[in-house]
Amino acid sequence: MAILQKTTSHQLIELNIKHLEGLSSSEANIIELAQKEELQFLSLEWSGPVFNEVALEELQPHENLKRLCIKNYVGGDFPNWLRLLPNLVRLELFDVQSGHLHLDYLQSLEDLYISSFPVINRPNDLNLYDKSSICILSTQPVKNLRRVTLGRVGKLLWKTSTLPCIEQKDDKNVFQREQQGGRHSDSGRESSNQRTLFPGLQYLEIDCCLNVRFEPSIPWSARYIISGIKQFPFLFHWPSFYQVMGLSTSALSSKMEIKYIENISSDSDSLQQLDIEELTVDSCIDPVPLPKCILGWKSLRKLEILNCQNMETLPEWLGDMASLRELKVETYWMKTLPPCIERLTSLHTLTLSQCTKGFKQRCSESGEDWSKIELIENVQVELRP
Repeated sequence: MAILQKTTSHQLIELNIKHLEGLSSSEANIIELAQKEELQFLSLEWSGPVFNEVALEELQPHENLKRLCIKNYVGGDFPNWLRLLPNLVRLELFDVQSGHLHLDYLQSLEDLYISSFPVINRPNDLNLYDKSSICILSTQPVKNLRRVTLGRVGKLLWKTSTLPCIEQKDDKNVFQREQQGGRHSDSGRESSNQRTLFPGLQYLEIDCCLNVRFEPSIPWSARYIISGIKQFPFLFHWPSFYQVMGLSTSALSSKMEIKYIENISSDSDSLQQLDIEELTVDSCIDPVPLPKCILGWKSLRKLEILNCQNMETLPEWLGDMASLRELKVETYWMKTLPPCIERLTSLHTLTLSQCTKGFKQRCSESGEDWSKIELIENVQVELRP
């Protein structure tokens, strides 16, 4: 076991403990973490598959701890003392493949990061995704939560419930009961004004995840980022949810970025429950890189389509987006301006970049497509560098 320490004024403020698979209960007792009131950051890391639950429970830190990092954890549940950290601000779970996490006890939490696997480099590595299973349960408001990142996770269920606050040992039973209860009503926006558990959430990222479910509701966030696996965009699966928590009570705008996805319209129905004001589609490889479900976004004001080099055209239904005020498209090999542009009567700014010379000529005042854009107040057409 290697212990790395950083001290300031002779007070232990940061502690990294590695090779925990070889840690004995007596060694854990010697560290006496519960007595170290000054400790601000604790990192616990395994480098092998051996799991010693007794020793882990002995590593309970003082309640003053503000940041906890757990790496390569192979246990079935997180330590019981995790619910005894009322001052914890940041929780990082790296390469953690299973466990039940109850957020109700972490009332000071601002930043949550969860990943199950390192970067995927080979298709065979994806078989590991089926082995991961993480559950998050929320029944009480966590008002300080600002940022959530879910990265490279196989299976993750985030269950929001109105059940009373329960002990951590009962988390598994709660998940089982809720899952056995069947699918929730797909009532969408009509039920979105339920109690908001995360009123301060500003950032929610779902990166390279194959099976993420929010039951019944995905939290409202000021910004969403949804990314597929860059090397294998065809393996992407949209997160699943039936409602948006707090959508009708939020007075702030919401943004979304979608990246590295193939078949972007496939199984994307959950997205229609959202109401996004700004959407960026980046590095998607479909000929028409827009999901039709965004037609339900009555507040969409700004749309950007970037780095989609396989794009051939824009969908005809885009012309029905009456709220759209600003559109930016990197056209690449598009040959002509789609007729749907002419029907965007609220469009104030149109930026067409990465254009071929022929495309730019068509959009000039003497060009064949000029009539489609002549009524738009601000038009920029930029050649490819």
